[in-house]
Amino acid sequence: MRKCKAACFLVALLFSFPVNAQDFQNGVQAYVQGKYSLALREWLPLAGKGHASAQFSVGALYAEGRGTKQDFGWALHWFRSAAEQGHQRAQHNLAVMYERGRGVAKDQKVAECWYHKAASQGDFRSRYNLAVMYTLGYGIEKNLILARNILAGKAVAYEHQNCAPLRLF
Repeated sequence: MRKCKAACFLVALLFSFPVNAQDFQNGVQAYVQGKYSLALREWLPLAGKGHASAQFSVGALYAEGRGTKQDFGWALHWFRSAAEQGHQRAQHNLAVMYERGRGVAKDQKVAECWYHKAASQGDFRSRYNLAVMYTLGYGIEKNLILARNILAGKAVAYEHQNCAPLRLF
């Protein structure tokens, strides 16, 4: 009985991916055509089911006010959901929101952590922003050597000592 349940779950899971992928692509097509409300309608159900790229895309629509009223609170929610799943661009955008205080209180330490996560996946914008933060001592301790190493790609996997114990959510 257990094997049957597991097999049925696996089959259902496998058949759900193409539909989700097609729904996501429908949203992409709508976005490209400037039909942002339609893109939101395509992506929102997927985002609610945990589809990281859909969560990121919904967050971007809310952040930009495309297809919906601009709402940094909802943008933060969807970026965080995708970022927690390891979505690189969502991690970067979440860091920016914390750095600038959009939809959340400014918090440079939390921004630094999310920039590190995105940078460790190769996000150059996050590497650049981290290097600027360390160069200027913007909300964090100034560290020119680390800034140089981050820009050179030698320290992107570096995880700041304050990131691990920090409760982000």
